[in-house]
Amino acid sequence: MSKEIGGEFWLTEVPSKYTDSSPEWVNDWGNHILTSSGRGAILLMLKHVKDRVTSKIALLPAYICESVIMPFIREGYNCYFYDINYDLKPNIESIKCNLKMKIGIFLHMGYFGFSTNDNLYTIISDLKSSGTIIVEDVTHTLFSKFERYPENDYYVASLRKWAGLPSGGFLASKYDDINYCFNRQSNFISIRKEALLLKRQYVESNSSKLKDKFLHMFHEAEEILNQDLGPYVIDEVSNTIINKLDTEILITRRRGNFIYLHDALRNIKDIELIFKNISNATCPIFSQYMYTLGETN
Repeated sequence: MSKEIGGEFWLTEVPSKYTDSSPEWVNDWGNHILTSSGRGAILLMLKHVKDRVTSKIALLPAYICESVIMPFIREGYNCYFYDINYDLKPNIESIKCNLKMKIGIFLHMGYFGFSTNDNLYTIISDLKSSGTIIVEDVTHTLFSKFERYPENDYYVASLRKWAGLPSGGFLASKYDDINYCFNRQSNFISIRKEALLLKRQYVESNSSKLKDKFLHMFHEAEEILNQDLGPYVIDEVSNTIINKLDTEILITRRRGNFIYLHDALRNIKDIELIFKNISNATCPIFSQYMYTLGETN
């Protein structure tokens, strides 16, 4: 048995029967559409607000994946970035420096499952009153239970960070009806599904040939996604898997991983833990985030 740590999940089996409905935990986010990716959800949101946005300026956190930025660029937005502090909280002064411009969309997020964006109340209230559309990326905090800003117009997320899914993301809103989505992105989905199944075989056999193959396929699928950001609908396999997902077990295991690593690492002198404790409302997306103080190669 391989002791693989990190990387993509794997798919144990393909469901024999499919589910069309959304799971309850997605319904809790409001009106929604399940998409094939997080970036597809962002692009769908941008199409929804096309006639309402006050300017084509987006203010985004500087610590963010390129895949989040790509849909804004495709839709003709000028992207500006605000700083994130050492403790992963937004730098308020950096945001204020950008408020001389008319901000069309403001995107914020909590990192690694924690409510690191809980210092934005005044900023978000001011932006909302000036007509800015407020979007929270909840990919990292999807299963955390803390309260969200009522001013949020939309929520976007990538679901593939949480389970072995060929595809998965969503766009949701408490106030807006969500509609319009392309057909399934068949090429991307089929390559991802085969790669996930191959990784399962690799974990069971530890074959280096299999590893090279599934890594190449994951890369190929990401290249397809980079070239075609369209808001495609989630595939049947992924939708069925998320319906069967036991979120309580997921939360318990993620919290347990965090506590285990926290206790093992907290007394190592060259490592400073950013998150020194975990609230009852927090479900980490990864086991821990740390900052190495010593020299690195």
